[in-house]
Amino acid sequence: QHLDIEKSHLVIDESDFKLNGQLNNLLSYFRGDSILRGNFNFISDKTNISQLMKLTNGIGHEQDIQVEHKPARDLDEADEGPYMVPKGVDLLLTTNIREANYGIDTASEISGKLRINDGVMLLDEYTLTTTAAKMQLSAMYKTPRKNHLYLGLNYHMLEVEIEQLLKTLPDIDSLMPMLRSFGGKGEFHLAVETYMDSLYNLKK
Repeated sequence: QHLDIEKSHLVIDESDFKLNGQLNNLLSYFRGDSILRGNFNFISDKTNISQLMKLTNGIGHEQDIQVEHKPARDLDEADEGPYMVPKGVDLLLTTNIREANYGIDTASEISGKLRINDGVMLLDEYTLTTTAAKMQLSAMYKTPRKNHLYLGLNYHMLEVEIEQLLKTLPDIDSLMPMLRSFGGKGEFHLAVETYMDSLYNLKK
């Protein structure tokens, strides 16, 4: 019923990581009687977040949406629609990533806990550094439907340039236009609970 991984090294296109931990409920998961549970350490020198999200997007949603099955999947091919958190699994990843890419953005020294729990993604006390600022992040992301996405966010930026903040979070400019009048560095703390459409537009 369980699989122990003591030491592994995986390379998936632009992602290079080590994984150790345990998978549980293997037989009952394949019989459809239970969700798959796992607890892993994820250690990486370089991770391409966009590619890993494309690989896991929509897993377990096959009964909710029509899935086009292809003989091979091109990681560079953009998937349509938002990221749909996998269902049918409960996985906890304790992550330590030296450098991560997401699109054209790069972050470094990333650590925290990531949990995927049956359609819900939780980020617990993540810390990371970008060209804009040092950041602390906790978040919940739910994907019950493609056009009805939930985001709960506690986001703290340290020593951030105001101009860079507005580029990173363009919606902040429309919510607080007076920030355009400020310059220099500051701290920014944002707590949000909102729903979004399939293009990640806020349902204000």
